Amino acid sequence: MTDIIFADSEISQMQTELVDSIAMFNSRFLEAENYINYLALIEKRGTTISLGTCPNLFEIDREFLKICRANGYILLYNLIESTIYEATSGLYKHLEANIVDVDKLIDNLKILVFKGIQNSTQENFKVFKNDLNIQFRDSIFKICFEKAKIKKMFSGNLDAKKIREFSEEHGISLNLLAECNNGGKLIEIKNTRNDLAHGSASFSSKGAISANALNNMCQETGYYLRSVITSINSFLEQQSYHKAIQALAV
Repeated sequence: MTDIIFADSEISQMQTELVDSIAMFNSRFLEAENYINYLALIEKRGTTISLGTCPNLFEIDREFLKICRANGYILLYNLIESTIYEATSGLYKHLEANIVDVDKLIDNLKILVFKGIQNSTQENFKVFKNDLNIQFRDSIFKICFEKAKIKKMFSGNLDAKKIREFSEEHGISLNLLAECNNGGKLIEIKNTRNDLAHGSASFSSKGAISANALNNMCQETGYYLRSVITSINSFLEQQSYHKAIQALAV
């Protein structure tokens, strides 16, 4: 089994709010890896397959193989966006449950709270004003850390630059594994996925890539996402979102 996915012993030591993102990551990573491994088995020229009960063997069509390879980009982007969405949901769930005094937040999150209120919809702002004297803290989190905002932040535009900007905005330090190559493959995955999804490129044209190259892309992406999850876990475990905790750590 690959050393990229999280083992049960590791999961038991992670923050509970991140368990869903870890399960999502493990599942989607193995899905992509298994698919690419299968492509490697059938891409050798002259490979034949049998269809149902038909006794005849059929050679793998090269155009069909290109389409299958291009689908690998879709699976890899699905892995990236689903993992980051769930990790962010876990991050916000933890902050909502554990932050008591907004004034003690690190400056990054104070700015985020201010922007959240400033950019809130009229409906959410009305709820916020009605709760000012009752549940001020809860009202802030309804506006700033709601799940609907996460999808808008990430839908179709996730690459290493976007994830780095998100992390910096929240005060999270990314401790990246060397094997992930700083997430350099994510921009190719994102751009290719968008070209395919929006119809600006054919699957056949984007399938001129070997299964081995796709596998390298999958491994680097896996190490990168694993690094992001563990970095968020450290941020939550050490309560680095509190100014007082940060001062003590120094």
